[in-house]
Amino acid sequence: MEIDVVDITEFSSDDFLEMALRCRHNSIVLKDSAKLLQQNESSKRHGLFLYYTASEEFQKALFCMFVHRGIMRPEQLGIIFKKHETKTTLFHMIFRNHNFCVKDGKFYYGETLLKNLNLRKLTNSVPDYVEQYNSKREDSLYVKPNEDGTSYDPSQQPINIDSEWERIHDEITYLNGIFELVWINDFSGDLGDFDYYVLTPTDQPKKYNFTFNGSGELIKREQYKPDGFDEKMGQASS
Repeated sequence: MEIDVVDITEFSSDDFLEMALRCRHNSIVLKDSAKLLQQNESSKRHGLFLYYTASEEFQKALFCMFVHRGIMRPEQLGIIFKKHETKTTLFHMIFRNHNFCVKDGKFYYGETLLKNLNLRKLTNSVPDYVEQYNSKREDSLYVKPNEDGTSYDPSQQPINIDSEWERIHDEITYLNGIFELVWINDFSGDLGDFDYYVLTPTDQPKKYNFTFNGSGELIKREQYKPDGFDEKMGQASS
């Protein structure tokens, strides 16, 4: 049976901003929970599953922000909410991909405006990625059968947890950079090759600087939070 979803086409731009920030916060909570599980050898792989989920929740945060900023349409976000694989596939397509770019101040994927991208059959374009990602994610949590009738649990999976953890950390850092860039700035001209680099000052936490190329420029928004927004978010979380 097909699961009904909320008709988000009636939501306001401020509603999408609220959803974006709540998803980002939830991603942080999931990440912190994953770190607790990672401290115990027997639960490291379960922690990895939560870290996958933290990245996916940040992906949802980014796409909510895209809708808030008019980069994507609410109808596209409805598809993302309804079909989990669409979200992970779309992020896979834009992550460090030169096709994801700004032309004349608007976001494109290749020659198609991001808001015009057909997401309904997006997963069909990279079926191998979808299958491999889902299998890897589920192998960190579930017991599965082998073809010979035996079974295995996550602790028996030959996963390099440390390298996979670093890979997901890389994704989340990229997501946060794009999230902040889109939220705080307007865009003019052409920009692309979005990425970040790490600064490691002595006796201080790491810092991450987001980078891009192109002849365009960022125009900082004077009011990127609606009036009373901080108070509203604070009351809702108390």
